[in-house]
Amino acid sequence: MLVSAVFLVSLTACASRGKDPLGREELLQSSLPVAAAALGAGQTGVARRIYLSLAERFEDAPEPALGLGYVAFQEGGFPAAEERFLQAAERAGERPATLAEALLGAGRAALAQGRTQDARLHFEAAREPGQGTGSAAWIENGLAVAAALDADHEAAEAHYLEALRLSAGHPRITANYVRLLIAAGRVDEAARIHAGRPSSWWEGEDGRTLARLIEEHR
Repeated sequence: MLVSAVFLVSLTACASRGKDPLGREELLQSSLPVAAAALGAGQTGVARRIYLSLAERFEDAPEPALGLGYVAFQEGGFPAAEERFLQAAERAGERPATLAEALLGAGRAALAQGRTQDARLHFEAAREPGQGTGSAAWIENGLAVAAALDADHEAAEAHYLEALRLSAGHPRITANYVRLLIAAGRVDEAARIHAGRPSSWWEGEDGRTLARLIEEHR
């Protein structure tokens, strides 16, 4: 917390002098990890102040808007998060990975608001720029979630299988796929996948939650 506070004072001082001792790009790139670390540590107030300061200083940069989207999402402000993510997408320019990440965030925020069709459109728009990036698997996961909410189990399964391929079987995506199998009445398949992983492999409460769901549907 102290490091973040000192950093904020330093950043504000630089802005008030109208100088960039590190150069504009260097200042931006050195500031973003501090904001991300604050957000990861649950210090959303600190992260917001840093991102807002950067947004004022670097008006055309997508990263501050992207960071503010994550802050709003973490705090449950989904409409504001979607707006910030779309703002970041507009500023992404010729940076496909950033564009894909921003559209992925917008899709997640739309899903959180119950707007499945809008979420699907965001995810679809993210697919092409997201090819070969770290967002690709999560874009497919988002499309799978949207399809599952519409009870389109066939489309959801196709997206989940692609997401699993792209992520080399990420635990959270695997858990989502198992939930789909349970919802589709394919409980034995779900049970085999669940039993094939040790309890420590699953993230959070997924392992115990899936075990309970499987037992309830048998």
